[in-house]
Formats: sequence, C-alpha cells, structure tokens
Amino acid sequence: DIDISGQLSDNREKITLTGPVSLSQKDFREFQLAKAAIAAGLDILIRHLGISYDDIDKVYIAGAFGTFINIENVIKLGMLEFPADKIRKLGNSALIGAKMSLFDQDAIPQILPLCKHISLESDPAFQDVYIGKMFFMQM
Repeated sequence: DIDISGQLSDNREKITLTGPVSLSQKDFREFQLAKAAIAAGLDILIRHLGISYDDIDKVYIAGAFGTFINIENVIKLGMLEFPADKIRKLGNSALIGAKMSLFDQDAIPQILPLCKHISLESDPAFQDVYIGKMFFMQM
C-alpha cells in the first residue's frame, strides 16, 4: 500500500484502518519526516563521536515515545539501527533524572564535562543523511 518513498499506492489520499480511523498521505509524510530526523540525528551524533552503531551497548528511549514505542516496528522502518536486544524502554523517566541530580550533588559536575552541543542542521552531512533516511525499508 505504501512504496519506499512513502507514497500511497494508486494515488490514494488515505488508508482506512477501521471505521472512521484512517491515515492520510499527509500523516505518512509527517511520520516520514520525524523518522528521518531521528535516524539522521543518530547517524550524525555517532559520526561526531567517531564510533559505530556496534560500539553502543545499550540504547535508552524515554518519555511517551519510550513508553509506547514498538521496538520491532521502528527497527523495521529504519528509525533505529540497533538490534532489539540493545534497546531499553524507560518510559517517563525525566522525574527520576531530576531526583537523581537533586539528591546527588556530585552528579552534575561529573556529567557536565561529558556534554557537548552538536548542531545537526549546521552539520554539512545532515541534509544528505536526512534525505536518505526518509525512505521506508521494504517489509
């Protein structure tokens, strides 16, 4: 029903899932842009670190995204390029992180030197990687 570029087959405007619930071509496009941004962002960050996906032992996914994500599907769609056994769903963990930093006075001075801002949009490779990540994997 959807080709690798995200286009609905037969020039349809939407796919009906059940009753009044449907997904439009615009819905697929919005998802495609978000998927590409996540996948490209990971690629650029990994390049800046000078490592490969294989060098990463665990991937933690937090927030609502981490609560409701279907790990197998995001791997199949090309959003995450890690084996499923490396991905851990944390759910809504922001409060836990805030508590940890509040009660461990040494945490922030230890973590801060490890943090670095990377501007994805100003990275010369970002646009090409982003466009390449828009395509859907064949399922």
